[in-house]
Amino acid sequence: MIQIKDRWNGTVIFEGNSNAVLETVLEAIKKGANLEGADLLGANLRGADLRGVDLQSADLRGADLQSSDLRGANLRGADLRGANLDGADVEAELC
Repeated sequence: MIQIKDRWNGTVIFEGNSNAVLETVLEAIKKGANLEGADLLGANLRGADLRGVDLQSADLRGADLQSSDLRGANLRGADLRGANLDGADVEAELC
């Protein structure tokens, strides 16, 4: 089981039924979990449908977001240093 934690205080935001980060993130989105401030450091989110997801202030350093759909996602304050955004649709709120 994977837990998605708050990057600032370590509290659990969502606990999924999968052993894969991508599946856990998608499950969290499907269930309406708020991923604002999520610690997704180095997460493999390649090809994920993240349209409209609130990832404000999320830690996405080194995350693989290649070919992901980020249209309408809230990425204000998100840390994207070193993230792979090749082929990603990044029509998102960045500031």
